Amino acid sequence: MRKVFYSLVVMVAMMTSAIQMKAAHFVPVDGGVYHFVFVRGAGNVVRNNLSVSERTSDGVLVSADLNWNDPAQKWTVSKNGDDYTFTNGNGKIMYFANGRFKTGVAGSFTAGQELMNLRHSTANAPIGTDSWVIAPKGNNQSMNPLGGSLPGKEFGLWHDNDGGNAVKIANPKILLDLEIPNYEGTATNLPVGDDFGQYKQADIDAYTTALNTVKGISDADHYAQAYIDAIETLKQAKATLLGAINKNLNTLLSKDATKYRWYAIKSTSSHAYATNKVITSKDATDKFKFEDQNNSDEQLFRFEVVGNKVVIINKANEKYLGQSGAVSDAGVEFALNVLDDAYSFNIKQDGQKPLHAQEYGSEIVSWIGGKGTSSAWVFDFVKETPKEVTSVNDVKGTNFDVVVANGRINVVGVDNFSVFTVAGQRVSANQTLQSGVYVVKVDNFVQKVVVK
Repeated sequence: MRKVFYSLVVMVAMMTSAIQMKAAHFVPVDGGVYHFVFVRGAGNVVRNNLSVSERTSDGVLVSADLNWNDPAQKWTVSKNGDDYTFTNGNGKIMYFANGRFKTGVAGSFTAGQELMNLRHSTANAPIGTDSWVIAPKGNNQSMNPLGGSLPGKEFGLWHDNDGGNAVKIANPKILLDLEIPNYEGTATNLPVGDDFGQYKQADIDAYTTALNTVKGISDADHYAQAYIDAIETLKQAKATLLGAINKNLNTLLSKDATKYRWYAIKSTSSHAYATNKVITSKDATDKFKFEDQNNSDEQLFRFEVVGNKVVIINKANEKYLGQSGAVSDAGVEFALNVLDDAYSFNIKQDGQKPLHAQEYGSEIVSWIGGKGTSSAWVFDFVKETPKEVTSVNDVKGTNFDVVVANGRINVVGVDNFSVFTVAGQRVSANQTLQSGVYVVKVDNFVQKVVVK
């Protein structure tokens, strides 16, 4: 069974109903020049730019990476009653023979083989009626890149209701008009400041300026380079904005080394069961849960930075947020990855799916998801409190045997312990440490040690 991805090159994200209605009424005009763009999936890679081109050696139509300036991919539409013919920029006419779509000059194929039908796609997919299938006249099957979703596949026939047959009839002007609404809301209400997950106002302003410049482009030629450049400008502006968000993990920590900084981890899911809910240790035994925000200690978490990742600790139970949302005695290192909404983050352990708010049981689990899903989170700062361990003078004696050898710290007979600098910064207990004074914590006991 084919796995087909429907995220469209001409619809980068879900479109508003107004835009869908506009696209649904689009019909290629007689004499118009267009690209035929398929949107499919290849493994885990979304192919949203698969265009119809020709193989020069024999004229067989093959899939190719979208190139607006390639004449072999530009098709002039001619209306013949209820039928269409398509001629590419090399003067070759599309026709169908012996199970393949091909190109040739008039007289090189049997008359009638060049007549094509355009039908609205019937695939059960969000592409809806603004997508088409291309079929030889009278044939109940339609054009499909046989053998996969990569460039170089020959075009033959497959069932209409396969989403892999759906094609967008587009030119750069159409694409730009459909792209713009999906970029308009990106910079709206983004958090401004110096904290983790926030933006500088100048970066937001630069994105807005680029978007407004693109919206002001107007040209009668639908294949004008200005439209092609504008599409790239949108993509680059979005990438630049995503890169500007503050991802410095150290800004999750207090500027005052004697204090902890506490956050509510809030869902940005579009699903009502999870929207604005926060992770909590309330009623949590094996798994952390989520609930309405009230900023109780059960809902507060602090971060400890380990390299380019963090471990996450609950205030109420002093337990770690573990693998797949487990309530854990040991820290799990998570990466915080910004999502395409330029606002939310995945919380992801290496080799695992991101943390996810599961509706059943209101539990935290692991499941894949991007922006708008229940795997998308933000970190709301709530308050700061003094640290329990602030300096070497605060340590209490323990009955544990702490051993230091070759720059490494070990606690005899104990699997789970934490190591801090004298300023209260957590460091990995599994690494060779630089010379200095450290604080070892086991449960509620702490001890000062010296690494030479």
